[in-house]
Amino acid sequence: MVDLRFSSFLSLARRCALPLAVVCWAIVSMSATTAHAQQLSAETLLQDLVDDYGPKYSDVDNAIDQLRSGRLADARESLRTARQKNANLPPANLMLADILFRLKQVQPAQGALEEAVKEDPNDPGAYIYLGEVALQSRRWTEAKAMYDKGLELAQKYSANNKRKNRLMVSAYSGQASIAEMNENWQLAKSLLTTLLQIEGDNSLALTRLGRVMFKLSSTKDDEREVYALFKKMHANDEKTAYPDVNMALLYEQSGKSQNAKAMMERAATQDANNVRTRLAVAKWALDHEELDMAKTNAEAALKLEPRSLEAKLYMGLIARFRNDLPTAESLFKEAHLQSPTHLGAITQLALVLVDQSDEAKRTQALEYARLNTQLYSDLNEATGREAAVTFGWVLSKLGQTAAATKAVQQALTAGNGRISADNAYHAAQILYDGGMTEAAQKLLDQTLQSESVFPNRAAAEQLSARIKNR
Repeated sequence: MVDLRFSSFLSLARRCALPLAVVCWAIVSMSATTAHAQQLSAETLLQDLVDDYGPKYSDVDNAIDQLRSGRLADARESLRTARQKNANLPPANLMLADILFRLKQVQPAQGALEEAVKEDPNDPGAYIYLGEVALQSRRWTEAKAMYDKGLELAQKYSANNKRKNRLMVSAYSGQASIAEMNENWQLAKSLLTTLLQIEGDNSLALTRLGRVMFKLSSTKDDEREVYALFKKMHANDEKTAYPDVNMALLYEQSGKSQNAKAMMERAATQDANNVRTRLAVAKWALDHEELDMAKTNAEAALKLEPRSLEAKLYMGLIARFRNDLPTAESLFKEAHLQSPTHLGAITQLALVLVDQSDEAKRTQALEYARLNTQLYSDLNEATGREAAVTFGWVLSKLGQTAAATKAVQQALTAGNGRISADNAYHAAQILYDGGMTEAAQKLLDQTLQSESVFPNRAAAEQLSARIKNR
């Protein structure tokens, strides 16, 4: 998915798995590093929970350092000391779980959450966190039970008003997510409205409320009310999506593609000097293979912000769609130089290099693809699977069939087949070449049933037809 990070609507789509037309083949927005883990500190951990961050929370910093060196027991003791000194902090095991999740140590983090419930069964934090974990795993009943319990306790919590508000916002947000999943729009509207009474400038909640109101709308006046909400939100915070962009995405969801296109075109005209709006329009146009529209807006974004990585990647993707491989190569190289560990830049660069006849470039493609697997080696993560399949595709194009098949099979096994559309085609072709036609067809069916637009869609359709007609 191409993620325009300024758009709270797209953040919502990621969280709630909402159906949006997306460019599944372009992972141009995935973070190139584990920066969130590297920058983790007591300040970043506690900034939303305490008003007066300072040296008195040094025990939390000690715990983070101890966890980085594998000293779990010592870290827990440091956090207990911090909690004893500062009663406004969360329970020690809850802080421990939060740090571990941020460090991507999932198993010990889950264990710490369970310990947090035992440690302080009347603290709401662990229940709400468990609700979030269950929600991400699509265990709706469990998530609802955890959020309900967490909200009940949060309403009674009085040790720290800032933390209380954060807990209640999280609980209402989680409950609203479940209501949205169940398409209970009236309940979702009520929950989001209550959330906004606590935190009125929460742009994600405002955008979600707009979506819910749109779902409940039956007249043009109702739609105008949604637009007015988005317009007010953008006026208060220019970092949020331009109102016409949000409306376009809602129209797209409801199957009104022409309305969506009209709103995107209007956004590009009325907010022409906003790089975020230009990128949003370019992304939408790419999703719909409106290449001229995509190019116009990506070029405008690059002119407004010459170092815009997203704009360079979009321009490269447009060139790749048009089979202008030299131009695509130049743009992806520039993006890679700007962000040397960016998954999308390296992936796309490897793909356009291996598709050229110059053997030196094809060798470079293998080097870039191998670099990706070194940077993103965890096949349990989407980034790792994308890197592995890209590596497999390059190997396949270079005639190393056995190694290519092994790389693809490992990635598919780890992720239960969850990969981007472009790489689904790559994997299917490799499996087909290895005689595994049933597995190849399954991948193609999953990919082609969606409306995903990707450069190799025609090739994927041809391969699918070849398998079915054999």
